[in-house]
Amino acid sequence: ASAAAPSVNNPPPPPPPPPLPFDPIIARVYGPTVNIYKDIFQVSSDASQEVLNEAYNRVWKEEQLKLDRVANDVALRKSIRLQIDATFAAYQILMNTEKRKKYDKAIGLVVEQPTFVTMTNQKKRRIREGFI
Repeated sequence: ASAAAPSVNNPPPPPPPPPLPFDPIIARVYGPTVNIYKDIFQVSSDASQEVLNEAYNRVWKEEQLKLDRVANDVALRKSIRLQIDATFAAYQILMNTEKRKKYDKAIGLVVEQPTFVTMTNQKKRRIREGFI
């Protein structure tokens, strides 16, 4: 059986994003192409710091409950503690303005605007007069 070609009604899925060059613990726990906004905190990429705080607290509480439920399982507790560390690392990225800008750019949320150099009137006049 051959694979059907993508149709207009059924386009191929987009390629996965490239691995992010951020905290390796996040990639280790959530995978190298995790979207911190959606996959960890379940918020939109334009979420305010207040919304991110609430989301972090919610996720942290969920992880703490998991930790409490597995009090006797050392391996599972270690895995959950690693997840808590990764969640905190992700939170630190989104709460730091510069790190968040870099992250947003890395996942394609920020498109750099081209910079235009404007000519001075003097330079325009010199061009018109054929000096440049």
